Amino acid sequence: MSFLTVHHSTVYRYREPVGLGEHRMMFRPRESHDLRLIRTDLIITPEPAHLRWLHDPFDNSVAVATFEGTTSELRFESTVTLEHFENSTPEYPLEEYARTYPSAIPMRTSRISRVPWHINTRSRACPNGRCSFSIHRILPAR
Repeated sequence: MSFLTVHHSTVYRYREPVGLGEHRMMFRPRESHDLRLIRTDLIITPEPAHLRWLHDPFDNSVAVATFEGTTSELRFESTVTLEHFENSTPEYPLEEYARTYPSAIPMRTSRISRVPWHINTRSRACPNGRCSFSIHRILPAR
């Protein structure tokens, strides 16, 4: 286990005062099984008229700030202290044929549809067969 403190600073300077639009910030890391947030601070200068927090579709914390008036400098100061739990590298089960790269995926049948799968190494996008593999379903003729 280790404790880390991350300080992030972003400063925008303008030649003459400007009106600021809405700003979205993602300074706060996402907590997980191996990461715990201890403390977070966000200082915005000039102070926003409104600051709200929301979660995006990936569960990231997003701060949304709106401003009033004009300014010649905009500053974001974020400090995050977190606890990181060291994990050993996960071991994933691996089929014998996949232990070497590139691997040859054997012809097999999908459990759901019982339609065979086929590796296509020659397609219009890959005429010489030296591109990445693509997998296509073999569908019965209509």
